[in-house]
Amino acid sequence: KLAVQHTAVATATQACTEADAACHAAQTAQDQRLAGRTLAALREQRQDEQANLHCWQQVDTLARQRRTLAAQRLALSNQLQHLADTIQTQDAAVLALREQHKGLKEQVLDKQKLLDQERRIQSLEAHRLALQPGEPCPLCGAAEHPLVGSYQALDLCATAAALQDKQAALDALVSAGQKAAADLAASKASLAAKNGQQDQTAQDIGHWQTEWAAFTQAITHPQPLGADDWQSTDALAAARDAATQMLNQAAQALQAAEAGDQALQRAAQRAQQSAQARQTATHQLERLQQDEQNALARHTTLSTTLQALQTELAGLEDSLG
Repeated sequence: KLAVQHTAVATATQACTEADAACHAAQTAQDQRLAGRTLAALREQRQDEQANLHCWQQVDTLARQRRTLAAQRLALSNQLQHLADTIQTQDAAVLALREQHKGLKEQVLDKQKLLDQERRIQSLEAHRLALQPGEPCPLCGAAEHPLVGSYQALDLCATAAALQDKQAALDALVSAGQKAAADLAASKASLAAKNGQQDQTAQDIGHWQTEWAAFTQAITHPQPLGADDWQSTDALAAARDAATQMLNQAAQALQAAEAGDQALQRAAQRAQQSAQARQTATHQLERLQQDEQNALARHTTLSTTLQALQTELAGLEDSLG
């Protein structure tokens, strides 16, 4: 039994030595992974990198929004300039049509007045026919009638046709003026609407600037951002990729450290178990050794007692003999 127990103690001792070495190696490896940091610090670093990447993602989204707003503002500015030029042209056209209308209307009035006069003259045809050279006119009393021939040459149809042409031209001009005024009003309404959109775009840019400032102030790495960096598409993409890589590195470092910590705990547990097993085996060996010593002591005592009894017996035999 002692030999077997000696072997058990030796085996337990060897296992304990190996477990201690494995635990020491696990601790060394974990110290190298941590590099003076703690798991709590690594977890905090990963959270910081997650927050930083979130900021970069939001910044990227805001930059796209700002570029869209810039394009909208530029397009609206061009449209406003075009509308302003159009309104200026339309306004000049309306004024010109009004002047034309004024002149043509006067011509229509003149033609109407002439036609009315010719109609009155024609209504006096019977009186003209009764006029005799040298005799006084019953209407005006004149003895000479020099315009009788010209009155007879009057053509009411031609005058009426001329009036009709002028009236038609006036009507067409009125229609053109109404259309021009309507076009001008539509352009002014469109200008007002575009101005409203431009004002809204300006408000949107103001709100955007507030958000941009909040997120850019929260960013510290891989590089700080300025107010106009939303235009740097490639730089923003590179910074976002760098932030992603930094988060991946922090996550990998934490994952490795957590795995190393678990491995260290398992190694420490095996070392503790091995130490307990060696202690148990050693205690068992000590008990066996003590039992052997006790047995030897009892054997020595019995031998001494037997020898004394044998001596006493021999003495008795001699005295009796």
